Amino acid sequence: MRINEILTEDIEQLPQFIMQHCQPFLQAIDYEINDFRLHRGMRQHDHGTLIMPGVWKYDVMKHRRPKDMPLELHDVIDSYFYRKTGIHFRSNATFATSNTAEIMDYGTGYRFFPIGEFSFCWSPKVVDLFKEYEDLPSKALLDRNHEFDETKVFAWLDELWYSTSDLKGAINSGHEIMFNCSSYIVIDSLKSGFYKSWIQVSK
Repeated sequence: MRINEILTEDIEQLPQFIMQHCQPFLQAIDYEINDFRLHRGMRQHDHGTLIMPGVWKYDVMKHRRPKDMPLELHDVIDSYFYRKTGIHFRSNATFATSNTAEIMDYGTGYRFFPIGEFSFCWSPKVVDLFKEYEDLPSKALLDRNHEFDETKVFAWLDELWYSTSDLKGAINSGHEIMFNCSSYIVIDSLKSGFYKSWIQVSK
């Protein structure tokens, strides 16, 4: 089953698709698909490919620009993650969470599955990094020239205990998780009949 082909109207193919293309993720959660659910908030599907009813495939954006975070701060944070992990987790990643209340700020909620190999990063202290930033004193990360100070930003991020391990713990935390992967699918669970089809195949 090719990822980019338009599939038939038979939504029963969805579990097969996930089993074939999302094995690294399934293995990371020990195939406990109903206990470790990830969601992503989205407002439209202009850049996605409809691969079956209620299911869209997206390629992860390269050089992603922030929705809310100041661009200069975004770049410093991205540099921090690259130095710590070798991955640009702010500009070359997508975001998901198990916290359905949090995703409402970003649009309609969809089930999220990374396709193929992936890396992830999360913090046990951070529900949403932009909200963490908003809670700081207005000049906490600035230098005397009112520009973002790399030393201050890095020290702040060090205190947030970012990790690239324990995906189950990350999902259970309800905090944002940054996923570095080539592509992913999102599923409109109500329209796709996802839960019914998965249970039928899993039995």
